[in-house]
Amino acid sequence: MNLRLLFFFLSGLVSASCNTLPEAKDPAILSGVPTMADVADSLNRVSAGASKWSVVGGDSIVYSNHHTIDWVKEFQAFLKDDVNKQRFADAYIITDAFEAGVRTVVFQAASPSQEIKSVKILLDKGRVTHYSIIKERSNLLSSSKQLFTFNGTSYELEIEQSIKWFFDNKQFVHGDILPEGTLWRGVFQHKEGLIPIQFVINSQNELIVKNHTELLTFIPTEGKSDSSVYESEYFSSHFILKTETDSSISGRWVNEKTGASRSIKFRASSKLPYRFKPHTVPEGTLTGNHKFIFLKEDGSPEETNVLSLTQNKFTLSGSLLSETGDYRYLEGIVRSDSLFLSTMDGTHLMYFEGKVEDGRINGKFLSGSSFSQKWLAELNSTVKLSNPTDITKLNPESIFKFSFPDETGSIVSIDDEQFKNKVLLVSIMGTWCSNCLDESRFLKELYDDYSHEDLSIVSLDFELISDSLKAIENIKKYKRNLDINYPVLLAATRATKTIAAEALPSLNGIFSYPTLLLLNKKHEVVRIHTGFNGPATGEENYISFTNEYRELIVDLIRQ
Repeated sequence: MNLRLLFFFLSGLVSASCNTLPEAKDPAILSGVPTMADVADSLNRVSAGASKWSVVGGDSIVYSNHHTIDWVKEFQAFLKDDVNKQRFADAYIITDAFEAGVRTVVFQAASPSQEIKSVKILLDKGRVTHYSIIKERSNLLSSSKQLFTFNGTSYELEIEQSIKWFFDNKQFVHGDILPEGTLWRGVFQHKEGLIPIQFVINSQNELIVKNHTELLTFIPTEGKSDSSVYESEYFSSHFILKTETDSSISGRWVNEKTGASRSIKFRASSKLPYRFKPHTVPEGTLTGNHKFIFLKEDGSPEETNVLSLTQNKFTLSGSLLSETGDYRYLEGIVRSDSLFLSTMDGTHLMYFEGKVEDGRINGKFLSGSSFSQKWLAELNSTVKLSNPTDITKLNPESIFKFSFPDETGSIVSIDDEQFKNKVLLVSIMGTWCSNCLDESRFLKELYDDYSHEDLSIVSLDFELISDSLKAIENIKKYKRNLDINYPVLLAATRATKTIAAEALPSLNGIFSYPTLLLLNKKHEVVRIHTGFNGPATGEENYISFTNEYRELIVDLIRQ
C-alpha cells in the first residue's frame, strides 16, 4: 500500500473507532497552550514536507517519497482532541511546570473511563517541541489504543486494534518533517566505500543536509554555466554540483578549513527515500551507552569513548562522546546483526559500520576521503570519562587576561569598560569547529536571555588558515549567520593548540576547541569547561549541562 494513503487509512481507523470529543466553544483552562490544530497550521505556513516509513505485518518496512503535506489532513484524527477546555476541568489531573525555560503541561485522565488517557505538551519559549496524545477504549468484544507523538522534527502514530475472533491490527508510521523541496540521497567516495547522507534542495535552491534532527544549510552562490555552487552557512566548505538527469547530480565537496582545498567526489539521486537501505525490523535493541574503543593498527586500544545510541524499530541515532567533545549527530540503521551510521556536518564527513556479536560490536570508522580505523564496542559497559572541569586549569598565581582585535581591527581587552562589573564567559574556539558551533548556539541563547542582567560573552577565535583577511571574513560570516551580538576576536591564524596556549599563558594548556571559562564580576576564574557535548548527546548530557550552567550563571549574576 502507498504509505501516504496508509497514514490517512490509519487515521481513518482512529476516527472511525473512537468517539471524538464534542465540539464546543468554551474557554481554555490554561492560557498559552497550543492545540494540534495550531501545530498543523504552523507547518502549513512554511509548506513543510515529510519523508515517511511504516512497519507493517510485524517487521516489514515500507517507505514513501518526500512530499509536501496538508498538515491539517495529516493530523485530522487528533485535531479535536483538545482537553484544555473548561468543560473538562474535572475530568483531568493537570500539571503545569516550568523549568530551565521549558514549560511542561500534562493532562492525565482522572477516570479510567476517559478515552483520551493523557496529553503532554512541551513548550520551549512558546515553541512546541513535544505533543503526545494517548487514546484507549475497550469493551467485551473490541479494544483500541492509539499513541500519537509530535517532536518538532518528526511525528509517529502507533495503533493497536482488535475485534475478538475477527481482527487484529498493529501499525506504526514515522514521519520526518523536512523543508519543502526534493529529498536526495547523496554518497561521498571514500577509498574503501561510499558514505551516504540525505539532503533537500528547496525552491530557493538551498541545499539542506539532514543529520537526524539537525538541518544544515548550504547557500547557492555564483557557479559556472554547467554547475552550481553551494556554500556552507557557517564553515569554509562548499559543494560544486552538476545536473546529470532530472533525478541525478554529481560533483564534489570541497573543504577549505585549513586553507588548502580538499575535495571528495560526490553523486546523488532523488529516487531513493532512505539513507541506508533497511531490510526488516531486527530483534533486540542497541539503545544505551556502550564502551567504545578506537584501535591501533596492531589491535591495541588507542582511545576510549562512549557510544550513545537510540534505536527506534530499525533506525539508529546518537553520538560518540570523547574526553573533549562529541561527534555530533549520527544517523543510520540496524540491519540484521549490523549497524551503519553516518554524518556530514559541514566540516567533517564520518561513517561507522559494525557487526554485533556476543555482546560486542566490531567495526570500522571512515572519515574524509581516505582515513580508516578499526574499533570495538562493549555493549552496555560503563565508561567514566574525565570530568571536563578538571582538564584545563589556571596556572598558580596567574590572572586570566586577553587582548585581541575584533573584525573591525579594534583591540578588545578584558579590562574594557563593556566587561566591567559583569559576569564574563570566554569561549576559546574556531569558526571551523563544529563542536564550537554547538557551543556558540548555546552562548547566543545565554546572551539573549541574560545580557541585560550583567552577563557579557566574548569568543577568542583561533583560525587554522594563515590568511588574516580571510579569517576576518570567516568571523563576519559566523556572526552574521548565527546572529551573534557579542564580540568574536581573532586570537591567532595558523593556530595549533601550542600556539593557542602561548597566546593564553595563564592557562596550563589548550586541550580542546571549544574551551569555556566562567569569570565572576571581579573577573576571577570560577570554572573552566574543556570541550563540548552538544544537543546530539541528549538529555543525559547536553540538557543536564545547559541546566547546570544556567543555574551557575544566574547565581554569579546575583552575587
